[in-house]
Amino acid sequence: MGIALFTLGGTISMAGHTQGIGGVIRLNGADLAAAVPGLTQLGMPLDIHDMDAVPSANLTFAHVLALADSAS
Repeated sequence: MGIALFTLGGTISMAGHTQGIGGVIRLNGADLAAAVPGLTQLGMPLDIHDMDAVPSANLTFAHVLALADSAS
């Protein structure tokens, strides 16, 4: 058994700016997992699923339902 991490993008994955457009999606699930202290020392495999890369304000029920379907 392992740990499943599903990412949808969101504010936590955004960094930088491009010509006044706002944040730029830059971090994926592996980047985010690497930033969690001790996660790799749990002794369990980490299975990362990058579902989407959308800003939090653009997250829809369809995104969440697709994630739930993938997790089941």
